[in-house]
Amino acid sequence: MALKDRIEKLKPYLLVYNVSMEDGVQYAVLRIPKNWSVPVQEIKNAYGVEVRNIEGGICFLAEIDKGSDVLFDSLEYAVDLNVRLLERAELLKEKVEELKNIFLTEKSIEKLKTIEFVFKPRKKVAAKVKTAVEKPQEEANEVVVKEEPKDSGDTGLMDFVEKSIEE
Repeated sequence: MALKDRIEKLKPYLLVYNVSMEDGVQYAVLRIPKNWSVPVQEIKNAYGVEVRNIEGGICFLAEIDKGSDVLFDSLEYAVDLNVRLLERAELLKEKVEELKNIFLTEKSIEKLKTIEFVFKPRKKVAAKVKTAVEKPQEEANEVVVKEEPKDSGDTGLMDFVEKSIEE
């Protein structure tokens, strides 16, 4: 993807993108909502990009030699991670409301005890190239809530979800 397209994609969050030939660095500053988090160490390990809090945003800093793709991959990763967390938190709120309505309207406790949560199977879609900011399409699996939940791999998801529900 061309640099201008990547800049356009991040436009709602991107405050500054600059290259300093003299210092041999490139940097970008993202303006992100206060409830978002950026996995600093994970980005440093995966992309070799320094992440720093500065007044007015979060600065992503990389050597010019690494190329703009590395810097923009890290930016897109940070934005995508938080967008997915927001989507998950919103979906959780919707599902909790649905469940509340079921418990308010159903009179039989025995019937409520039989509730199971199952993912509906989806039709398989032809493979599609995904960009870093697109949400991944997951395979559908049957899941019964009574089992121990597995770690989703999203950093701080439960903390984020709990904060979102409280708001």
